[in-house]
Formats: sequence, C-alpha cells, structure tokens
Amino acid sequence: MASPLQASTTPILDLLKPLPKPQVDGFTLRTFIPVILVIVFPILTGNALLAIFLIGLVLAFLFISFWLTAIHELGHLLAGWSVGLRFEQLEVGPLRIEHESGLWKLRARRHLTGGSTHMSLDRILRVRRRLILFIAGGPAANLLTGVIALLVLPMLDNGSFLQPIFGWTGILSLLMGIGNLSTKRIGRHILDGFKLRTLLTSKEGTKQLIAIYAIGMLKNRDIDPAQWNHRWARIACLPGEIVQNTYFADLLAYRATADSSSTTAALHLESCLGGSGFLDSKARDELLLEATVFTAWYRDDAVKADAWFKRIVRPNQVEPFLRIRAEVALHCVHGRFSEALRKCEDGLALIQDLQQSKTALCEPSWLEWRSEIEQRRDQTFTKQATST
Repeated sequence: MASPLQASTTPILDLLKPLPKPQVDGFTLRTFIPVILVIVFPILTGNALLAIFLIGLVLAFLFISFWLTAIHELGHLLAGWSVGLRFEQLEVGPLRIEHESGLWKLRARRHLTGGSTHMSLDRILRVRRRLILFIAGGPAANLLTGVIALLVLPMLDNGSFLQPIFGWTGILSLLMGIGNLSTKRIGRHILDGFKLRTLLTSKEGTKQLIAIYAIGMLKNRDIDPAQWNHRWARIACLPGEIVQNTYFADLLAYRATADSSSTTAALHLESCLGGSGFLDSKARDELLLEATVFTAWYRDDAVKADAWFKRIVRPNQVEPFLRIRAEVALHCVHGRFSEALRKCEDGLALIQDLQQSKTALCEPSWLEWRSEIEQRRDQTFTKQATST
C-alpha cells in the first residue's frame, strides 16, 4: 500500500513534506552565538580585560563592516541615480530602507553584515550602458575611498587617533573594492565583477540581465503578471549565466496555468515551493500567500489553506494586494462570502488608488473574480436550500 507521501504528486503543497529551510548567508544573530559564548567565558572566569578586548574586537569588526558596506552601496545608489534608475531598496548590515507605493520604510534585518542596493529601470533605453555604470558604482566607491584615505594618512599628525581609522579604512576599502570585482560566484550570490564581465563580454548573459531588469520595471509599476512581455519573462526566467535555478521558470509556468489547469498549476507551484530556499523573507511569504490562495480557491481545502496562511512570518511586509487576495480566498473556502465580497471591495479600492498601470490591467480580472465569488456563493446557497 502506497504511503500518502508516495501517492501525492505535490507533497509540499499537501503539507506532507516540509518546506526547504531558508538559506542564510553572512553573519546573523544566530551565527554570533559562538562569539558571544567566547566573550562570556572570560567574564565567568574573572578575566575582564580579555572580555573587554574581545568585545571591542567584535564591535570594531561590525562597525568596519557596516561602514565599508555603506560606502559600497551608496556608490551603487549614486551611480544608479546618475543614470536615471529608480530607488527601491537599500540594505546595509541590520538596516533596510524601502521605498514602496510612495512610502519610505525603515526596517530591521537579521543580517549583521553585508548589503545590497535594488534599483529599477525608468524606461527601456540604453539599458546596457546604464547597468554597467550602476554596477560599477559600488566597487568604484570603495576603491576611491581607499585611495583618498591612504593619501590623507601621511598628512595626519603622528599619534593622532585618526591614523588607524584612515589607515584601516583605506586598506580594507581597497580590498573590498578589488574583491567585488571578482568574476566568480560566491554560492548563490553574483559579485559585481561577474555582472560587469557578463555585460561587457556575453551577449546571452547581457540579454538575460536586461530582461530581468525589464521585468522588474513592469513589476514595480504594478502591472499584472498576465500582461508582462512574454519574451522578456521567458529570457529572464530560464536558467542561464545569471539565473542558475528553475524557480523563476516554474513561477512563470504556474502563472500561465493557474486559471486553466489546476493539476498542471499544482505541479509548477510544488516546484516553486521545493526551490524556495534561496528566497528572502518577503518573497517567501508571498509564495506562501500563493499556496494559500491555491489550496483555498482551486482545491477548496480550508484546513490546508489555513495552515499555509499561518506559516507567513511577516504578513505586514508583503504586498497589501497579495494579502487581501489571500484573505478573500480564505473567506470563500470557509463559506464567508459576505466577508469575501467586502474584502474584494478593499482590493478594488486599492487598485483604484494606485495611480499606475495596474489600475487598467488588473481591475477587469479582479471584477471577474468578484463575479465568480458571487456565483460560488449562489451555488452554495442553492445546495444548502436543496439539502434542507
């Protein structure tokens, strides 16, 4: 007799198999636990001087890492602004600054080191040249800072407290700039040097990078994925020099089949869930929202839909429209059609408030979904009346 796991073609979606654990890179509070234990040990043994020295060493490491990362990411940001790119998100150490739906948000990250700068295209014009300048801005900022710091160093008075600051800043900033020009990958991360080499020497890789930024532009304009340029989406999602997994191809295939074939769509969604380990917390939560909608609306399974929705870690950080969509599906699967239709109105109001392209593209499909909810409500009431 086959086990439930063997019988199911979508064991993760059916909650028979766990989601892959999120991949965590860099230093986090959890990875610092051994460091904290090393510091606590000399305190417990009465060696206060050693404990103070270790604490100072850790704080110096975190400060230098934050400072050099900030220089690097600000280099990307200024270079991006200079060529007309639009700001989306800046991460430096434990801080994240976002600009979303016209609002600025400051959030905390669980990473203590590292960073990233996300900017989007304003238009499809001279994309390759602008991306080269944007990507080169980070390493250039580190190299320039390093050179300036080392040139200023001899001008400082001997014994000045600024000497070690400028000295270490100069050396480490140069090393960081040179390191980021490496043309190799580090795990799932692509260094600036790899992207620059791709844009300068690879036609296929350049095409994929440009397609990724073009799709990002459509997404940031809140255009319904169903209306995305299919050629851009296909090039951006297929595994290649930049993309080395099938997650985005599976997600694209799921979106193409979600309304037409629930069986095929379930298989694609299962593949997405199975490959979700590399996603950041926001993207992972949005995928869980999609699993909530699918199990509620297409499979009419209230228990599994509730379970998926409860797995969302930071519901307030996901796109409000996606959260409303999931809540509508949950109300429907529980037979709360009045609440579902009220939530539908909230979603419609949100669409109409967006002064962007999504209003024209998404509103018809949302209204069509509302009509389907009304039909499902009427069918349910008819069945209940017949049974009684």
